[in-house]
Parts: sequence; C-alpha cells; structure tokens
Amino acid sequence: AVMQSKEKMQNFEASLDQYFAYLRCYPPKSLSRVKNDVCQALYYNPLLVPGYAPLRTPKGVSKQNVVYIHGIIQIKYFHNTYNIPVHVYVPPTYPNVPPCFFVISNPSVLIKPRHKHCDSNGIVYHPMITHWEPKFSIAQLLGELARVFCEDPPIMSATITAAPPLPPREESRPPPEYIQPRTTGQTQQSLPAYIQPTTHHSQRQQNYQSRESIEQMRKRVHEIVFEKANILRDNVVQEMKEVESQEGNNDDIVLRLAQENERMIVAVHNTESEIQTISHWLENHKNRDEPVDDDMDQSPIEKQLVETRAADEACDDVLYQVSSLFRKGDFELDQYLKVVRKLSREQFMQRALWMKIQCEDKY
Repeated sequence: AVMQSKEKMQNFEASLDQYFAYLRCYPPKSLSRVKNDVCQALYYNPLLVPGYAPLRTPKGVSKQNVVYIHGIIQIKYFHNTYNIPVHVYVPPTYPNVPPCFFVISNPSVLIKPRHKHCDSNGIVYHPMITHWEPKFSIAQLLGELARVFCEDPPIMSATITAAPPLPPREESRPPPEYIQPRTTGQTQQSLPAYIQPTTHHSQRQQNYQSRESIEQMRKRVHEIVFEKANILRDNVVQEMKEVESQEGNNDDIVLRLAQENERMIVAVHNTESEIQTISHWLENHKNRDEPVDDDMDQSPIEKQLVETRAADEACDDVLYQVSSLFRKGDFELDQYLKVVRKLSREQFMQRALWMKIQCEDKY
C-alpha cells in the first residue's frame, strides 16, 4: 500500500510538472512545497482535478495565472451525500499565505444565504484561513472544511423538490478544531452522488420545474455577463488612468529638459565670457618678466621662526608615518617607542625655541 501511494504521488507530480513549467510564477525555494501540497490534496480528494487559471481572491480576479484545484468534495449530511463544487487557487506566495477557497454555484445548486463560513459570492471564511500558518497544507484545509460542511452544508438545491429542508443551525456551537489529514496509504473511496427521492409528479409540476431551472440559468448567465463586464470596465479605466499619468509625466520631463537647456545656455555664455577675459589678460601680460622666484625680505628672527615652525611640522609628519607603519606591523614595539621618544623630544625642543623667539621678539 505504501508503494502504491508513493507511485500515485509521483504520477501526480509528473502530471503537474507541465503546469509549473508553463506558469513559472512560484519561487524556486517554495516550488517543491507547492507541488507536494497540491499532490497531497489530489491524493486525499480523488474527485478534484488540477488546472491553471487567473488567480481569484476575495478582492477580485488577477491577471496572473496560477495552479488551482477544482471539482467536488463529498459530505454526509443526515445520511445523504452532497456534492459541493469548489475551486481552490494556490497563490504565488503560498505557503506564507493561505489558498483562496471558493464554493461554486450552478443552475442546480445555490449557495445557502447567511451561512456561517460562506458568503453569497462563494468566498469561504474559516479560522484556519484567517489565522493561516505556513505549516498548514491544502489537504488539511480541505479536511477541516469538509468536517465543517458536514455539520452545515453551504449549498442548497435550486429546484423545489430537490432535497429535504435542512434543520436550523445551532447558535452556540463551539469553534471547530483543526483536524490533520489521514496519512495512511488508503485512498478515499468515491461516494455516489446524492440521489433525489423518487416522487410522482404531474406534467404540470414538471413543466414548472423546467421553467424554474431555465429562470435560474438565465439569472446565472446575467450574473456572469455582468461580472465580466465589470472586470472589463475596471481594466479599461485602469489603462486610461495609466495613460493619463504617463502623459502627465511626459509633460513634466519636457518642461524639466527645457529648463535644463536654458541653464546650460547661460552657463556656456558665462564660460565664454570668462575665457575671453582670461585670454585678454594673458595677451597683455605675456611679455612681462616679473621676479616671482625672488625671496621676500625677512629679518633673521622671522627666518628662524619659519625654520622652527617647519621643523615642528616635520616632526608631526614623521610621527604620523611611524604610527601608520606600527599599526601595519612594520615596526616592533620597542623600536616604535624609541623613535617616538626621540621625535617627541626633538619636537618639544623646537616648540620651546619657537616660543622663546616669539617672547624675545615682543620685547
């Protein structure tokens, strides 16, 4: 049984590879997790099949295609079997975010109004989805929702005589506990679809049911067309806004380029004026020989001050170079301290001489 289950999971993965190779919307680091969870959900729910479609979320339909699971999950309610049509979309950021779970209505099945875990649009709400953790899986979510739907199915028949009425739901029901999917190798046996009770109706009742079915189908077609029209309208409005925004950006770019062009013209004009001024000055002074290399007249005290100051600065430079070499490891500690003491003593003597010369110059 274990070998059969492994072989079945491998077959699921092989069939899903074509979807993931085409979509390329899942990060490589989470791709194996997504494949494993989808295969596990298909293994424990044989009435579900994989596919790919635009991502549908509670906020609307996205343009990005993702893998989704669609089909039915079967539940037992008062010894009757109900087939619940579902769509489960796997977003690209799964498992960090929960899958998007929807109950799908059709001409023969309607969503029950004011359901605890499903709204009129088929969006499923459950604490496991609200408080989703990456350790949860799609199979666990399907198992938990199947358990909850066994207590209160989210659908009802669209025909008058389709199924007996459901009893009222209890108000003080404790919150359901999460259940883990079975990990044994046994596959879930396909349960027969719910069989409507055979009753004898007159031709008039049958005609009435047919009219009701046609009316439900007409309403459903209108809803689908209206939904598609709204999506198309939103897309057109968004594209128009993007085009208008791009036109506004183009106008700003043209304005900034024109201003920059004016600044560049002014800068070129100023530069040409400065070049002409400098060229004129050079033309007037090119034949003059000025003794720029002659020393300025200085007194002996001033020359001594300059020499003393230069020696002090030279000591600073040497101390800095020695410190740099010591930090690099080119000097031993004893040798470094010896040189520093010698240079410090020399610098002290130069500064003392400089201060003495200044004091004598004042008097």
